[in-house]
Amino acid sequence: MGRTAGTPNKITAEVKEKLESLIDGVVGLLDISEMNTNQRICY
Repeated sequence: MGRTAGTPNKITAEVKEKLESLIDGVVGLLDISEMNTNQRICY
């Protein structure tokens, strides 16, 4: 059984939304002025 073709996967959408929120929060906390060159390249 399962979803019919074309029906959005609710769990995937929820996980994606939570990950986007988490990443936005972490990126907002980064202070580039305190990073060295190697750290800036990685981020």
